[in-house]
Formats: sequence, C-alpha cells, structure tokens
Amino acid sequence: MQRVRTLLSFLWPDLALAGSKWESEWNNAQSDRFTKTARIFFGLAAIGYLGHYFLIDIPNKKEPIELWFLFRMSITALCLCTLFLFLTSYARKRWAKWVAAFVMALGCHAQAHVVLNYPDAPWIYPFVFTLCAALLLQYPPLKSLIFSTPLMASFFPPLLAANVAVDQLMSATFLTSLVIFVTRSAYIFELRAFLLTQERDESRQQVIELGRDYESRLKSFIPKVIADRLQQKIVDEGQSPLQATVNVLSARKQTVACLFSDIRGFTQNSKDMDTFLLDSALPEVKACSDAIEAHQGIPRKIGDLIFAYFDDQDDRLNLIRSLLAGLELSRLNRDLNYTNSSINVRRYILISVGDAIVGNVGGLNSGVEITALGPPVNFLSRLDDATKEPLLADKLVEGDLIVSKETANLLEKYEINIPLKKVAFGPSDFAIRDFSEVREVFVIHPDDTMVSNLSSHLTAAK
Repeated sequence: MQRVRTLLSFLWPDLALAGSKWESEWNNAQSDRFTKTARIFFGLAAIGYLGHYFLIDIPNKKEPIELWFLFRMSITALCLCTLFLFLTSYARKRWAKWVAAFVMALGCHAQAHVVLNYPDAPWIYPFVFTLCAALLLQYPPLKSLIFSTPLMASFFPPLLAANVAVDQLMSATFLTSLVIFVTRSAYIFELRAFLLTQERDESRQQVIELGRDYESRLKSFIPKVIADRLQQKIVDEGQSPLQATVNVLSARKQTVACLFSDIRGFTQNSKDMDTFLLDSALPEVKACSDAIEAHQGIPRKIGDLIFAYFDDQDDRLNLIRSLLAGLELSRLNRDLNYTNSSINVRRYILISVGDAIVGNVGGLNSGVEITALGPPVNFLSRLDDATKEPLLADKLVEGDLIVSKETANLLEKYEINIPLKKVAFGPSDFAIRDFSEVREVFVIHPDDTMVSNLSSHLTAAK
C-alpha cells in the first residue's frame, strides 16, 4: 500500500494538496505563472509564424503559396486569439489552460503535416514541438504524458505517408515521452518545496505568536524598565523574546543606587485588615512602586517592604533618580496620611550606592526573581533595623530620607546641593549589624526645593 501511495504521489503529486489549506494558494501561484508564460509564448509564436511566411516561405517559393499563406496565417490568428484570452480576466479560468493545450496540440499536429507537404522539413520537429508544449503547460508527469502520448500518436499517419520509418517514429515517441516525464518530475519537487516552505512559515509564525505571548506574559509581572529593555532588544535589534530575556535579565555586576523603605508597625497595624491594609498600606505600596518606575527604578515588593535599584551605566543618573524617587515616596506617604482617616502609614526612605549583582537570580522558570544582591542592599536592611535605636530615631521624622556616607560623597562629587544632617554614633551607642565600621549616616528632611534642584541636575546629566 505504501508503494502505491508513493507511486501516486509521484505521478499525480497534486493529491498531496487535495483539501489542504494551501491548495488554493498553490493553484493561484501556478495559474499566475502559466498566464505569464502563455503571454510570452503565444506572442512569440504569432510573430514566429508570421515572420516565417514572409522571410522563409515566400523567398523559398514554397508551393502552393496560397496554402502556405492559409496555414501560417491560421496558426498566427490562433496564437493571437489565445494571447488575447490570456490578457483578459478569463486567463485564470481553468478552461483557459485547456484552450492553450488545444492550440498547442493543433500546432504540433499541423507541423507533422508540414513534413508531408514539404519533405525538406525535419520530421523530428513535431516531437520537439510536443516537448516544448508539455513543458509550457506545466502539468505534473502523468498528466503531461496523457497530453503528449495521444498527440504523438496522431503524427504517425502523416509522417508514415512522408516515408518516415516506423522504428524512427517509435524511438522518437519513446525518447520524447521519457524526456517529458523526467523534466516534468520537477513539478513534484516544486510542490514539495512549496509545502515545506508553507510548513516552515507556519511554524515560524507559531514561534512568533508564542514569542509574543511569552513577551506579553513576561511584561505583565516584570518592572517597566525591564519591559522597555526587552522591547528594545526585540523590536530594534531583532532578537527573539527568549534571547532578549536572557540578555536583559542575566545577572551582572553593576554600580547601583538602592532604595529601601519599610512601614513602621506594619505587623501590629495589619491586624486591622479592612482599614489599615486595604485603605492605607496596599494603596500606598502600589503608588510608591509606580513612582519608582516613573523614575527609571526597578522595584521589588516584599509585603509592606519596598526595595528598588537604579542600574543606569551613569552612577550620577542613578543617584539623582533614587533621590527623586525617595522624595516622591515621602510626598506620597505624607499626602496619603493627610487624606486618609484610617491608621497612618509611617515609613522612612533609605538610600545607598555601591557595587551589586543585579538581574534575574532565579532562572527563567517560575523562580524568576529580578533583584540586586550585595553590600549596598545588605547595608540598607541593617540600617533599617538601626532606625529603631533611640539615638537615631529621635533625630528622624516621618518621611525622612536616610543616606549612606557613600551617597553623601557622591552628592558632594557632583556638586548637588542637598542639605544633609549628619548623625554620628560611637561604639558605645549602637552598631549597625554586620557594618560595625559605619559610624555615621546622613538625614535629608524633604522639601519642594529639593525636587526642582534635583530635576535640573537630572536634565543636565542626560
């Protein structure tokens, strides 16, 4: 059975397309190609027959000249009519190809009678014309033989009358059939190539759609800054979503500015779920996260804790953006508490700078975790605990920014005039866990002039 299928697919390859979604596209492409070929062929054939009469028949004084004139002009007229057909909208009709096949067959058969009436004409010409016709019709192998075999059989009576030997005619028929069969076997490979192309394009489209779906799903839970970077890699640089994800999220060492803010008394206050959590804490955490992203920060929310890092290649931009984000968080906290009648949200905003490992540290599966790891992050976590120490807590008010010494040094380096209040503490006062060498931090009491000052520096730094 398999051999039968193989034979059928070879002799009649269109069966592979029967009922498929690409059948119409293949047929249209074949029709367009044949239409263009037919226009060229029948135009040249008309010119050839017309020119043959005036350039060969008349100079050679073929007799009777009236019959030669009638023969040449009749074929010329048929070719011109067929050409006109293929210049109209009817060219795409199925029967248009039958008309072309009939005209070609008539021309081939007429050539056999030329040999009978003009012995000097090579008797092989009708077979050559048949080969050309079979190639031009672009039928599959079996259909080409169905067209050419009866046609060549019709040559026998006039050619035998012209004293052409039977064995010569049989040899010519066999050889022409063989050449037609072999050359038209290319149809099979054309069809298979078409199918492979369609399947490849479909697979590619599926990959693209899966990639878009992956990209969309990924963007739904990653920070806006990361999403924008992915978009740039995919759209501007032509990377696949997976390739872009690996390039953008791969963990790397980077000098960053980090921001850390925790709600004071969250555990105790969260017992009142309706008022504190739903009306105060959760709306503020969302607003703070949006504010960080608006300043090109990469936030990470862990319960009531807001952590973010700023990882531009320019550490001055990171510093300015982290301070602007911190000031915005302070304003949001103040405004929310002012307009909300429920329990106030109390938080400080801590900022440090330094080298850290940033990116995705959890793989590309459900463990995706975009964060920063390193000394500046750990320092803020320990500093947050230290803000509960009375010596430091007494010098803070709700919404203050607390920055590390490295942050203060960068402000001085870039000549950013932000009032800093130094808070020093000795070994006998308290120590920041794991950072006992740190004996001072700096406090910023936010005001509106700081935002405009930092904004001007941000504009200059870009």
